[in-house]
Amino acid sequence: MKTTKASLAKEFSNETGVPEYIAKKHVSQILKLLAKEIMVTEKVMISGLGTFSKKGGRVDFSPSKKIKINEGRIFDATKRIK
Repeated sequence: MKTTKASLAKEFSNETGVPEYIAKKHVSQILKLLAKEIMVTEKVMISGLGTFSKKGGRVDFSPSKKIKINEGRIFDATKRIK
């Protein structure tokens, strides 16, 4: 299953209780800001998620070594998933 803006908005709505149409606006705005900052600064670091960096005509993503997920649990991105 792939993640889309719509699925992110739905999850955001479910987690926060915000109506889905408002969640869609928030998700779209966040992604627009992220894209803009990547193009302007060429590197965006988000603690607990990773780093987006512009290289030539593409954007690379490097996950944080430990990604924070639900209720403070941590996913260790350095370990292989079996």
